[in-house]
This record gives sequence, C-alpha cells and structure tokens, in this order.
Amino acid sequence: MAHRVTVRTVSGVIILGLIALVLAAPTVHALTVAPLKHTVTLDPGGQTTVPIFIVNDGDKAVRVQAQIEGFSVDPDTQNIQYNVPDAATAWIQADRTDISLAPGEHDQINYQLLVPADALPGAHYLTLFANEQASSQDQISFGTRVGTLLFLYVAGDIEEEIVTQEFRSARTWYTAHSASFFLRVKNTSNIHVIPQGTFTLTNWRGNEIVSSDINSAGDKILAGGEWARAFEDIRLPVTAIGKVRARIYVQYGLSHKVLSDEITVWYIPRWLYIVGGIAIVILLLAGIERVKNHKTRKHE
Repeated sequence: MAHRVTVRTVSGVIILGLIALVLAAPTVHALTVAPLKHTVTLDPGGQTTVPIFIVNDGDKAVRVQAQIEGFSVDPDTQNIQYNVPDAATAWIQADRTDISLAPGEHDQINYQLLVPADALPGAHYLTLFANEQASSQDQISFGTRVGTLLFLYVAGDIEEEIVTQEFRSARTWYTAHSASFFLRVKNTSNIHVIPQGTFTLTNWRGNEIVSSDINSAGDKILAGGEWARAFEDIRLPVTAIGKVRARIYVQYGLSHKVLSDEITVWYIPRWLYIVGGIAIVILLLAGIERVKNHKTRKHE
C-alpha cells in the first residue's frame, strides 16, 4: 500500500529532536553547532533554507569551511557512517564556503535547498558539516568537525518494504545446551521504517521455548539501509530435545506490514548420545544372551 507524505513547514524546517554529531581530532580549538538535527519535507520543485549556527568556544581565531555529505547507519553497530553517496548532496549549496570566527564569536551558514522538479518521492540523509581548518606555516589541515543531521523527505507516494537478507542459525545440529541465531534485513523502501516484533523458538510439539523482542530499542532502518540482530547463547532446555523451530514475526510501516520467516534446527544433547549408546549396548548384550539361552535349550 502506498502512503502520501504531505508538506508541513514551520519556517521551512521541522525540528523533531536532537542528535549529537561531533567528530573531534586533538586540537586547541572547539566548535559547537545548533540545531543538531533538521527535518525537512518538500514537494518536488520545492525549496527552503536550512541554517546552522556555529560558535567558536576556543581561545584562538579559526576558519570554518562548509561541507555536505550523505550518511547512513551501520547495520551491526547502529553507528552513523559519513561520506555516503547521496544524489541530494547536489541539491544543496552553502551561501558561504568558509567563515572566520574570533574567540567567542558566532556566525551562521545558510544552506539553500532546491529539490528538482523530477525528484522521486523518498528520504535522503545528509550531514551539514562545519570543518575547522587548523593552519600552520607549512600546511592547512582539518581540526574539529561538527555538523547537523538533515533528514530530507521528498513528498509523494511512499512504498514501504523490508526483506530478509539472512536468517540463519550458527549450526543446524546442536549437542550443547545453547544456540545462536542471526537476522539481517534490508529496507527497500524509499523512507525509513522501525521494525518491531518477536523472535521465538518452539519444540516439536509447538510449545514455546524462548521468546524475545526484536528491536526493543526502536532503531530506524534508513531507506536503502540494513539492520542486523544476533540472538546468541540461547539456553535450550530438556523440553527442546528434537526438532526446534526458530521464527521471526516483524511488523513495520504506517500500514503495519508483516515480515515473517522460519528455520529448523535439531537439538540432541551429548548425554542423550551416551544414554542411547548404553541402551544399544544393553540391547545387544540382551540379544546375545537370549540367543545363547535359545541354543542351550535346543541342545538339551
């Protein structure tokens, strides 16, 4: 089902929250920016201005250079990754490429955003950086780098879809009393989604052994991004002996779409092999004894 993203503008910018974004190299200077996050929704062909305010909290004058990069989220650590290609970096320009700030001074860089008229609906994730240039007599290098996250949504019909890239167990046959499972999904939508659901283990009778929340932290999967979760060292009780079924059930999106998948593993503990081996030996010995007794009676 497609959903429509509409435009709501408060001074051209919708601010939803704050995310710290400071990448600091060792330096005697210190920069801060505000706000730490912008969220903007525009129609194709729409435009707005996104300001960032920069303060020199250090004790020396600095030059600051404007920079624009795409960002994504690492599926395993959920850490932000920068310098990610995004077509929207070409839609935004800073009104000044660099500024100079005396100690305690503040200034503003305005980023002019123009969405092409033929832009497709969807989400774009950008970082508006302020890079401090640390200079010496021989060279110029980057010092502190701070920035604002920009979540840009191009209005239109939104398709929501996530797919399973990997749902597997560490092995298909367990003899120890713990098991591990791994899940990785990809968001093929043109907007971010927040998956919510459960991971369950059931035995051959269909009785539940383990149930665990999926994404209880509410992590977002950005458009085109991936998300991974490990269910490790799950203790297998005696009631799990035999065939074990692992299942995921995930809901996501505005229409509460469902993603589900399941795999099967086997749990035969080591002690059961020993018990089974002893039982087989006893049966063999009993069989041999029975044959001997039968032959003895026959000769008599």
